[in-house]
Amino acid sequence: MIQNGGMTGEDATPSARQTELLEAAYRYALDHGLADLSLRPLAAAIGSSPRVLLYLFGSKDGLVRALLARARVDELDLLDQLHRPDEENPAGLDAVAERVWS
Repeated sequence: MIQNGGMTGEDATPSARQTELLEAAYRYALDHGLADLSLRPLAAAIGSSPRVLLYLFGSKDGLVRALLARARVDELDLLDQLHRPDEENPAGLDAVAERVWS
């Protein structure tokens, strides 16, 4: 879960800055992946500092967990869209598999 002000917990509400940085970090991770994620280049790319990221997310692992949770939101949204077929989202396993893997 995202930490707020260095505190952990399921009920912690992220600050606007934390949400903003998470979204920027998510876009960065989509482009660069998570395998070799380093805080310094990430922080520089998103207009922050490694210390701020560590403060907001507790650790690099906390940030990665938050990024994976953020990715899960997109995956569930996509599956929900595919569950409700329309002209742009045809039903069927082939269409679902193609969208999920893209």
